[in-house]
Amino acid sequence: MVEKIFSKSRNKIFFTIMTQGLLSIVAIIIGFGLPKFLSIEEYSRWQVFYFYVGYVNYLQFGFNDGIILRFSGQKFEELPWSNIKGATIRIVIYQVIGLGLLLTIALHLKCDFAIVRLLAFSCIPTVLMCILSAVLLAGNKTYNYNLLCLVVRLTFVIIMLGGMYASVTNAEFYMWADILSKIIIVLIFYIYEKRYIPQTEHINLQNSGMFIRQNCASGIVVASTILLIGLLPMCGRVVIQLLGTETEYAMFSFAISMLSIILTFTNAIGTVAFPMLKNLSDAKNISQQHMLKKLYDEILWICLGAVVIINIIVDAFLHEYIPVLKFFPILLAICWPLGKIQCIIYPYYKVYRKEKKFLLYCIIGLIITFGLSFCAYPIAGLTGLAVMALLGVLLTYFILEVYFEHKIAQNKYKIDLESYIMLGIFLFTSIILTNEMFALIYGLVVGVHLYATIIRRKKNR
Repeated sequence: MVEKIFSKSRNKIFFTIMTQGLLSIVAIIIGFGLPKFLSIEEYSRWQVFYFYVGYVNYLQFGFNDGIILRFSGQKFEELPWSNIKGATIRIVIYQVIGLGLLLTIALHLKCDFAIVRLLAFSCIPTVLMCILSAVLLAGNKTYNYNLLCLVVRLTFVIIMLGGMYASVTNAEFYMWADILSKIIIVLIFYIYEKRYIPQTEHINLQNSGMFIRQNCASGIVVASTILLIGLLPMCGRVVIQLLGTETEYAMFSFAISMLSIILTFTNAIGTVAFPMLKNLSDAKNISQQHMLKKLYDEILWICLGAVVIINIIVDAFLHEYIPVLKFFPILLAICWPLGKIQCIIYPYYKVYRKEKKFLLYCIIGLIITFGLSFCAYPIAGLTGLAVMALLGVLLTYFILEVYFEHKIAQNKYKIDLESYIMLGIFLFTSIILTNEMFALIYGLVVGVHLYATIIRRKKNR
C-alpha cells in the first residue's frame, strides 16, 4: 500500500518538476525581458506592484491553506462545494468593501496611486485564483493545478512579448497583463467547474461565514509561516524601500527575481510532497527526509553554476544591471538553505503538526534578519543586505533542522559539514575568482563531490 501511494506521488512530483521546469524557462524570459525593455524607473514600479501582489493571498487569513489542511485527500467531486461557493462569494464581497476603503485612503496619501489602483483591480482575480489552486490541491488534482499555473504564466508572457513588439515601455501595461492572465485562469476554471463539479442545488451563503472561520482557524498558522518564509530574503527590499533609492530597489529586486526562479521551483515540490508524506509511516517519513536532503544537495550544487550563465547574460545584454553581479552570488547561495526549508523541512513539520513551532522559529529568524539588514545597509549597501539575508536564512535553517532531528526524528544532531563546505567553496569561487576560473574550479569540485557520493552509495548497497 505504501509503495503504491509513494509510486503515484513520485509521478506527481515528476510531473510537477517538468511543469516547474517550463515555468522556470518562462520566469527567465520575464526576468531578463522586462529589465532589458523597461527603464530602471519603470522596472522599479513593476517590481513594487509584483511584490505586493504576491501578498494578496494573505488577505484571506489562511482560508486557502485551511481548505488544503482540512480536505486534502478527499476526491475532487466530494469536496463541500456548496460551502466553498458560498464562502467564495462572501470573500469577494469582503474584498470589494476592503478595496473601496483602500482606494479612499490612498487618495489622501503620497504614493503612486496608479500602482495602488492596479493592485486593487488585481485583488479579486488573484484571490479567486488562489482559492482555485487550494481546491485543486485538496481534491488531488495536482496535474490540473500545474497546468493552470503554466497557462497563467504563458498568457502573461504572450501579452508581454506583444507589448514589447509594440514598443510599450510603460510598466502599467504589464501590470494589466498580469491581471488579465489571472482573469483568464478564473474563466477556465468556470468552464472546468461546469463540466466536472457536481451541480449543487443551492449555494450555502448562510453557513459560509462559519465555513470561512473554520478554514481560517486551521490555516492561519500555515499562511503566516509561508508568508514569513517568503519574507526572509525580502528583508532587503523592505529596507531599501524605507531608506534607499529607486535605482537600488530595481537592482536588488532584479537579483531577487533571479533567485525566485529556483525558490518557486522548490516551493512547488514541497506543496505537492505534503499529501504524499501524510500517507507514510513515521519511520518511512524520517528515512525519506534524509534521502531527499542528499538528493536536493546533489541537484543544487549543479544549479548554483547558473551564476556563470547569469553573469554572461547580464554582461552582454543588461549593462545597467552589471552592479548586481557584485552581490548576486551571495543571494543565489540562499537557495540552498531556503530551498531545503520550502521543499523538505516545512512539509515534514506540517505532517507532524508542528506548524506553530515552525512559525516561532521563522519569526525569530525574520526579526534577526531585519535587524541585521537595517544595521548593514548604511555601512555596506546592497552587498551588506545580501550577506545579512544569507546569514539570517542560514540561522533559521539551522534552528529548524536541529529541532527536527532532536524532537521529531529523535536523533542526535550531526552538522552536515560537507554541505557547508560546498557552500563556502561556491561563495569563494563565485565572488573572488573570474567567471572562467569559477566555472573551472567549481565545476571540478562539484564533479568530484558527485563522484564521491555515487561511490559511497554503491558501498552502502
